[in-house]
Amino acid sequence: MPKAILANGTPAQQVSPQTTPPKKAKPHHERPLAALYCRVSTAGQEEDGTSLDTQEARCRHYATAQGYLLDEAHVYREVYTGTELWERPKLTALREAIRQGSVTHLVAYAIDRLSRDPVHLGVVLSEAEHHGVIVELVSEPLDHSPEGQLIRFVRGYAARIEVEKIRERALRGKRARMQNGKIHNFGTELYGYRRDKDRGVREVYEPEAAIVRALFHWYAEEKLRVRSIVKRLNEQEVPPPSAKGSPKSRTDAPAGVKGKSIVSSETQPTKA
Repeated sequence: MPKAILANGTPAQQVSPQTTPPKKAKPHHERPLAALYCRVSTAGQEEDGTSLDTQEARCRHYATAQGYLLDEAHVYREVYTGTELWERPKLTALREAIRQGSVTHLVAYAIDRLSRDPVHLGVVLSEAEHHGVIVELVSEPLDHSPEGQLIRFVRGYAARIEVEKIRERALRGKRARMQNGKIHNFGTELYGYRRDKDRGVREVYEPEAAIVRALFHWYAEEKLRVRSIVKRLNEQEVPPPSAKGSPKSRTDAPAGVKGKSIVSSETQPTKA
């Protein structure tokens, strides 16, 4: 091939055509790989041991019946309100897996498990569609037609309104209790006390109250430092405070955490 000559008679340099680097291919799955997402709104539902487990069992059964592969790394369970999107850690991890092409299908028990907010739901479904991930529901078909999208929006809006009504009723009930001179019935118990929910008062719980009195004696009379108090509590195997209040949960904490959690409960400000 003859060389190109410029107008001034000098040979032109041969420039190789630029080539664009190939796009990074997404992982290929011989069989569809499904992610499961299960959610409950409150810790009480999780403690019952039924709602999350039931959702997961139904989702697993559905995915297996459809011939999907399951990877335990892509089974997402969490306790969080359905009106939030950006602060749900498990859903955030799931969305990242969708963006990375790590799964081909997303299986949830019902549409409101993904989100109760129609705008947030649109974000999740749009991301899945953009990355080629198919969303399927166990309890109902997912209609992608314009009519189906409108129905989802209306249902999501109605669910959001209901959440606001529940919140308003709860606040009204708390305000009425306070106006009647009663304490609230939510949150963890203060260490050394138990709530009498009917009377709306706190009563001294002697097994823990004795520990509280010992703490103040060690600090005020024996002049022990906090580290020494924690060490003494651990040596005496004093059980830690617990949100659940069950004997098992009060003894399962690591030894180094028990004493520290008790001291923290007595030194941090608490709500009435």
